[in-house]
Amino acid sequence: MANDLLKIALGAGLVFVGYEVMQHLHKQETQEARNMKLKIQGIHVENDGTMNIDMLVQNPNSQDFSIKSVIGNLVINKNPVASINMFGNYVVRGNDQETIPLTAKVSGVDVFHALQKYFAAGKVSLFFQGTINVNDKAVPMTLSYAR
Repeated sequence: MANDLLKIALGAGLVFVGYEVMQHLHKQETQEARNMKLKIQGIHVENDGTMNIDMLVQNPNSQDFSIKSVIGNLVINKNPVASINMFGNYVVRGNDQETIPLTAKVSGVDVFHALQKYFAAGKVSLFFQGTINVNDKAVPMTLSYAR
């Protein structure tokens, strides 16, 4: 009976220690995601309505992290124009940066012509809100771009 109680106590202790380790790892990954810097490096609009957006991801931490997806909605000059769904596996090395290509297919001829007009005039306000998967954790993100 004492042996059974000891096994249960040891088992509970191991579960508790495992839980603490997992909590520490989760906090560490979340901290890495909070420290990363995101910005739009470039935007290219194709004639077929495709927008190619270069997102620069900077990692000021010493540990590498991976980005497996970016999902969200794109708004230009207060008009929702497209959704972005990027799936892949990009590793951002510690104290380094990586450019990740995002693609948005703008639907609707009127929206596409409005985009061409905004870019030609040089007055563009782009806002992206979504989720980025960093080390298998979904982290909310927003990106802004204006020129």
